Amino acid sequence: MDSFESLINLHIQRGNEFYYKRNYYMAIAEYKKALRLNSRSDAVYINLGNSYASIQNFDKAVEAYNEAIKLNSGNGDAYLGIGNAEDFRKNYNNSIEYYTEAIKFYNKNSAPEGNKSIAFLNRGNSYFRYYKDLKENGNTDYTYYSNAISDYNEAIKLNNLNTEAYARKIYALSFEEYAKIDEFLNRSETIHFPEVVGDMCLALGLYDNNNSKMYKIALKLYEKAMVTDPNNILAHMGKASIFMINGDFEKAKEYIDSITQDSNFGILVLKATIHIELEEFEKATECFEKAYELNLDLGNFSYGDDLTSYMYLKENLKSNNDSILEISSKILEISKKIRDHKKPLEKDKLVHYTKPEVLISLINEKKETGMAKFRLYHTDYMNDPEEGTFFLNEAYSKWNEISKIYPEYEFKTGYCTPKETVELNNNKFQTFIGSFLPNDDDLYLWRTYGKDSKGEDAGGINIVIRPDFFDKDLFSGSNRHFVLNTDTKNISDDKFRPDLGSYKNNIYKVMYDSQIVDDIIKDIKKPLEELLSISEDKEVILRLIRSILDEIRYLVKSKHYTAEDEYRVIYKYPLDWKAKIKEDVRSVPPKMYVEIEKNMAEYIENVTLGPKLENKKNWNKYLNYHGIKAHESKCPFK
Repeated sequence: MDSFESLINLHIQRGNEFYYKRNYYMAIAEYKKALRLNSRSDAVYINLGNSYASIQNFDKAVEAYNEAIKLNSGNGDAYLGIGNAEDFRKNYNNSIEYYTEAIKFYNKNSAPEGNKSIAFLNRGNSYFRYYKDLKENGNTDYTYYSNAISDYNEAIKLNNLNTEAYARKIYALSFEEYAKIDEFLNRSETIHFPEVVGDMCLALGLYDNNNSKMYKIALKLYEKAMVTDPNNILAHMGKASIFMINGDFEKAKEYIDSITQDSNFGILVLKATIHIELEEFEKATECFEKAYELNLDLGNFSYGDDLTSYMYLKENLKSNNDSILEISSKILEISKKIRDHKKPLEKDKLVHYTKPEVLISLINEKKETGMAKFRLYHTDYMNDPEEGTFFLNEAYSKWNEISKIYPEYEFKTGYCTPKETVELNNNKFQTFIGSFLPNDDDLYLWRTYGKDSKGEDAGGINIVIRPDFFDKDLFSGSNRHFVLNTDTKNISDDKFRPDLGSYKNNIYKVMYDSQIVDDIIKDIKKPLEELLSISEDKEVILRLIRSILDEIRYLVKSKHYTAEDEYRVIYKYPLDWKAKIKEDVRSVPPKMYVEIEKNMAEYIENVTLGPKLENKKNWNKYLNYHGIKAHESKCPFK
């Protein structure tokens, strides 16, 4: 092998390693370098397409897959990839067609059975999603349902290790033939890794608005796994999780305590979570301590807010272990109490009112890069003069010690205002907000938020967003498969320290009641006072307290804003986190913002044109050209 070919293979190898680490941007860069040296490799184009698809840049992904098809018209992986993109976009007839092409070429080229199994699984998913959509709209044609079951059966036949095919078939049967599930499970004695199938059923139940049927099935699968292996940790954790989901934390604790696996990271974190829910905060911290001492590099494991808080304290406090135990326990108590007051998403549709230029910017960004991300702006730019201070005002009237946590404010009874000179660097964690509303055509909202760039009421637009743009608290529900072309096996260096500043895109309801503040202060006053009495490491402790309080203080507003019925996504980042915090140079001075790491362009359901928006006819034409559905507001406005 000459040096030129070695260099190409090096870039491919690096790309594959970055892909397995889920560092998709770096994978894309490496695959592009390989293609610049040799643009005749359809396999590298497939990997490039898979990397783009993993960041939801489906335009670029499809471009790469089509390049692979130009080089090799029989490349089934390329058709599979395009099918995945069409499925995500809910173009199910198209996705089914591409999956069918993938299956045809896999059969023709004697592709591995695993590849064929994935193609049948994904086509089955498209059939089933199409069936669900039709059923929700009153269509009782069960052809697509039957096709889905048939494809899941074929996927299992081709690869009985395809755990998702089992889970997806079970989920489909739960809609029309629930009685057949037990028969299927009892007949399928050879289900490999039933605990994994159980986890998938549990995730599907959570994603499907707490579908209790799926929880019962998951429990059966966990018990099936324990028949073969009584010490199956994943099965035990899954069973305990079901108790937790059902709200029986005492039973979960009793069950998980019977598993003496204090050297298992997952068990320790699960135990800590149970202790937190039972308000046994010292025991939770002890579990986190044991987990931390394992010193595992867990790649993309999502640590969660509570363990992240413990790690922050452990890595920044100078105190001894006993002090850290005490401080962490109080922090966990405050975090739990505040979390209990937050209200998750209750609506099936949310919209964002904005200026027309914002939509143009999103469209242009997608056209140029394939990606269009939603921006969350710094709280300092919010229009409401009481933004964030309403909570502080109410809190100060009940407990004036809160002024020690927010020294940049001037507190007086009845109001608080920012001090004229503030050292911004003293406030390490910065807060960024995205605002969403449930009503897509409301006159009050058009007047308040739907302005044009000149400030004209109702001259703007709103963007209706698919509900899956927002994450579930525990599971995202997304589970698509790609075939990675690589001869690399057992990549050893495939771990990296996760970005502790990464966030799920959870959204919460704004509350319009001063009584909420009273209740919160009553719940957290005691642990706050105990933390404020600690003299050592005070700055580290205050930073963490502020980051937790900011989760709620921007979710409470005056009752005068009740008509908004607002929901918010709230992110917190350190001020010096340059990789995340960006500058909008269109403003003078530039405004700070962060981005939701999803391709928002793929989640736009439709756009509503404001009552006073100029040139509606041309707007309809423009949006139609870009494949975006639009309709005009029906609100009367003079």
